Amino acid sequence: MKASKGVALKTLGRLPLIWSIVVVLLLSFSGSLVWFAYDEYQRTLDREFRHLESNARIADAQMSSLLRSVHRLLADIAGDFKMHASEDLAEARFDIDLVEQRRLFPEIRTLTVTDAEGRVILSGAPDMIGADLSDREYFQVYRQGRGEGNVFVSPPYRTRFGDQSIALSLGLFDDQNRFGGIVVAGLDPHYFDTILSQVRPDYPNSTALLFHQSGAFVHRLPDPERYVGASLGGKGFQAHQQSGLPMTRRASVATSDGIKRLGVFRNLGDSPLGVGVSRGYHHALEGWYRNLALRSVLFTVTLIVTLILMVRAHRRERERHDLAVRLRQSVDRLTSSNTELERFAHVASHDLREPVRTLVSFSQLLERKLGSGRPGEINEYLDFVVGAAKRMDALVLDLLTYARVNSDVEPFQPVALDAVLDDVRHDLADALARTGTTIEAPRLPTVMGTRMQLHQLLQNLISNALKFQAPGTPPRLVFSLADEPGHWRISLTDNGIGLDPKYAEQIFVIFKRLHGEQAYPGTGVGLAVCRRIMERHNGRIWAESAGEGRGATFHLVFPKADAAEPA
Repeated sequence: MKASKGVALKTLGRLPLIWSIVVVLLLSFSGSLVWFAYDEYQRTLDREFRHLESNARIADAQMSSLLRSVHRLLADIAGDFKMHASEDLAEARFDIDLVEQRRLFPEIRTLTVTDAEGRVILSGAPDMIGADLSDREYFQVYRQGRGEGNVFVSPPYRTRFGDQSIALSLGLFDDQNRFGGIVVAGLDPHYFDTILSQVRPDYPNSTALLFHQSGAFVHRLPDPERYVGASLGGKGFQAHQQSGLPMTRRASVATSDGIKRLGVFRNLGDSPLGVGVSRGYHHALEGWYRNLALRSVLFTVTLIVTLILMVRAHRRERERHDLAVRLRQSVDRLTSSNTELERFAHVASHDLREPVRTLVSFSQLLERKLGSGRPGEINEYLDFVVGAAKRMDALVLDLLTYARVNSDVEPFQPVALDAVLDDVRHDLADALARTGTTIEAPRLPTVMGTRMQLHQLLQNLISNALKFQAPGTPPRLVFSLADEPGHWRISLTDNGIGLDPKYAEQIFVIFKRLHGEQAYPGTGVGLAVCRRIMERHNGRIWAESAGEGRGATFHLVFPKADAAEPA
């Protein structure tokens, strides 16, 4: 029972460990999935941002080129005005020059020169002559001395004709650096459609925009009419302004339409303008979402399969544990039963031999008492009694031998089977000579075992061959040896009466006889003892025969010497 409890505790003790290992593996697997998902998320964002930054740089190059062209134009007009400032202006000729300059720059909606009071004195658009622009920021910045030498870019505004426009202005100063007015170019925001459409990503919810540092939309694709002049706002734009960096990334919700986007803001050099390029956040991560879903499904399936397998393994472990306990209990009961049976057989054998010996002794005394003149019928009866008693004594001795096989406590040691076979030949010398038996054997190996039992084994097999010899044919016994992986196979072939193959297993059953007592005397225990000896030596024995009258072969399989321990 202690052994059974030990097996149970050992089996149950493994279960928490197995579950712990499974939990650790699942946590590691889920942690790996989270890490890979996060890493792929970051790499996806970085890839998309790099694409957007590339588009923003393209827009920067094109916008900056436009601004430089307009700047040069304004500087040229300012230089011409300064050169003629002390002369009477040929206004008509100068207006014609402005018209020509405007024709060369189709992006310019108006090209105008004002005096120091803000009144338009020259213009490529005749209907602008005399207009008062003194309230415009792009005039005030020079009148107040804040924009000397620099081109001022205004936020979007509505012209007197209701159109949206942005102004690029440059102050006019004479040789004494006195303010004399401004030259201003009005740009149509729709001119930026071409540049922005080239850099706007071709995806849903993508945008491309031109913004002013004041926070106003200069232009935006799509829906320019809705957004031009509106406040840009939003956390992304505010973060860009606060960063002080020329280009920033953002992933935020736009206040203009409530859509979350990945975007890039980039300032256009020293100007107050900048470009923004963005695409829909969720569309940009569509591939990542798909991979995340696949990984989640994979993890869920793995988790479910693992749990199912663990539940089954747990159930099988329980079943195996219960089976091990029942098996151990059965083995314990069987061992106890065998021990009691061997003890009973040993005691019974000794107790049974005493009355048998008494019966034989008194039968012999009765023979002597009656003398030679006793009737023949009495002799027959006495012979029958003595013969039966002797058979009973032989049966008891064989039973005692069978019971002692497993109770032998002699330790295993190397036993040379060659020497054992020589001893058996010596013990059976008379029988071998009387029957004319020949024995052929190769050099037999050394095995681990009990010498006395191995002697009993070979003696029983050879005696069995002598007993069942073919009539009129001297017995011929041939031993053969096969070296097989992990064991030796020794075969003993005789030329005796053989047996029907269907009885090849029954002959090893104790008391099982295939022939009557009168034909072949014996107790039916010899081969059962051989099998029990082989089992104790962790070996096997079996018989083969081609049929009656064709001899038989007995095969003995022994573990090799370094692998044998008593069973």
